[in-house]
Amino acid sequence: MIRPCWKFFSFLAAARLCELKVPDSDITTWWHENSVVNTNTSVAADQVRRSQRYNVSIFLAGEDDFHDSFVYESIPRNGNGKMFDPAQPGKEYDLADGDGITIEADEGINMAWTQFIYRKDVDVRIITTDGSSIGPASNVVIRPVDLGFTVKSPNDNTVLIRVPLQSSGARFSVEFKNDLFTYRSNGADYVNDGGVIVSGEPRNGLIIFASPPLPKNLIPSKIASNV
Repeated sequence: MIRPCWKFFSFLAAARLCELKVPDSDITTWWHENSVVNTNTSVAADQVRRSQRYNVSIFLAGEDDFHDSFVYESIPRNGNGKMFDPAQPGKEYDLADGDGITIEADEGINMAWTQFIYRKDVDVRIITTDGSSIGPASNVVIRPVDLGFTVKSPNDNTVLIRVPLQSSGARFSVEFKNDLFTYRSNGADYVNDGGVIVSGEPRNGLIIFASPPLPKNLIPSKIASNV
């Protein structure tokens, strides 16, 4: 397995990103050497937050040669609390209207995503990290709902989604009916009981980005003068 690695830079962070690709493979995935499951706080500058809920792997349709695909995760405020300024750690903002985050941190709401490149039809395998149930197939909702993907659940903690090759790729969310959080409001605040239902969302969100390879004419040369 080939593992070319690069420094992956984001705001105040640098972590190693490795491409996982078997020679002549029709699937390309990525992995981070230094990842961590952390559900409450920010992670170190050289680490990347990994999903607490999902493991995802990709394989050619009907085959059994899995390629692990790194599942990133985002938690409310990135675990930093009511941070006023990254340059002033420990100082919290004091805004009467808040920052749009209400009960999500307390309820453990999180969002995960993964991306891969595919050149043929593939199956996306999702397995829960703790063995909890996400099956049967009738428990799964793919959005947009008109994609028509075939969903199977060979085990209670496993789901398989067939993703046909498309020139434009596919971007879709995977929801599980037994993992939805309902927001209730009494008109002033969110409440756990009573009130009026105002919205709902997955407690553990998951988005899949299935990308076709870029045409060579869209890949800039490393020695081009305008790169």
